[in-house]
Amino acid sequence: MPVDISTLDIATPLPTSASNPLALELNGNLALAQCPSVISRLADGSIQLCAPTRGRRAKAPIEPAASGRNPATGP
Repeated sequence: MPVDISTLDIATPLPTSASNPLALELNGNLALAQCPSVISRLADGSIQLCAPTRGRRAKAPIEPAASGRNPATGP
C-alpha cells in the first residue's frame, strides 16, 4: 500500500554526526533520499525501515545458569 511520509519525522539509527551519537532525525522525504541503507520505498509503494545490527559481539555475555551450565555453550 502506498504510504505518504512527507509529513512524518523519522528518527534513524544513524548518528547525527561523527562526534554526536544522537539519532539523526529527518523529514520522511529527506530520509528516503539521504538514508537508503535505513529507509527505502518498495515496488508496491510501501516503506521498509531497517536498522543495522552489531551482531553477537555487541551483546552482553550470557551468564551461566545456577546449575553451572552455560546455555550458550552447553554443559
